[in-house]
Amino acid sequence: MWQAAKMGIPILLQEQNGFAGVTNKLLKDKAAKICVAYEHMERFFPADKIILTGNPVRQNLLSGRKTKN
Repeated sequence: MWQAAKMGIPILLQEQNGFAGVTNKLLKDKAAKICVAYEHMERFFPADKIILTGNPVRQNLLSGRKTKN
């Protein structure tokens, strides 16, 4: 990510937790956008870069069906 940012390549961060991780906090100023799973992440990241995307969930978890793996 650091190298991409140095080369002018836009980077996108994804923070899946309600508390920002160390690496994402270090890269926040270099990121074009930051996808987050929870609201109120402005305490960690610039509000204009935040996109509230949530966390992906497997469909079978939503349906309550068990699958064999």
